[in-house]
Amino acid sequence: MADKGTPKDKKHDKKQDWFDMYLEAVVCARDAGQILYSMMTRFENLEQKSAEIKELEHKGDAYLHRFFEKLTNAFITPIDRDAMGDMMRSIDNITDAIEHSGSKFIMYDIRTLKPEALAITETINDCLDKLVEASVEFRNYKHSTKLRELIIEVNRLEEVGDQLYRKAVGNLFRNPENVLDVVRWKDIYDTMETVLDSCEDVADYMETVLLMVG
Repeated sequence: MADKGTPKDKKHDKKQDWFDMYLEAVVCARDAGQILYSMMTRFENLEQKSAEIKELEHKGDAYLHRFFEKLTNAFITPIDRDAMGDMMRSIDNITDAIEHSGSKFIMYDIRTLKPEALAITETINDCLDKLVEASVEFRNYKHSTKLRELIIEVNRLEEVGDQLYRKAVGNLFRNPENVLDVVRWKDIYDTMETVLDSCEDVADYMETVLLMVG
């Protein structure tokens, strides 16, 4: 059965609409998040998995460039032009931050996983799943009965992730193995928090659109 959260392949379809483009970019971010989660649950083949995330990051960049090419040439847009662009940038920020998170495990030569990192990554994936659902509903934002509920859930999960982040950083400083360990993991946790913040940014743009239509 096809994934209802995966847009149809319209790579060469010039009529592809804005909502398809949002959805495919969010799905790309979710796919990257799933690979990051795989890195955390099966702490092996890290370089290969990091490379797979990098490929998705390039794919996300292509979506971003195509979106802005269309936005630049559009005479009429369904919602505020600036808000549309800001929302797409925030989606791209999610994929970028996921790629940065994965690459830092290689860059810092991390050999042992901290359970706090797994907990944050689980929350990232929960958040991205809900953001995909919200992106499906966003097409029908004027009449959707589920979109606001999904936006609230994304915001709730971001707060859960923020609490996990604070706890993880606190544990680093309370129980430091060595200074380098603190520096490495603090940077990784910061980047993971950026993923969650960017998810919340996308949800906030959706909420702004809902407020515009009353």
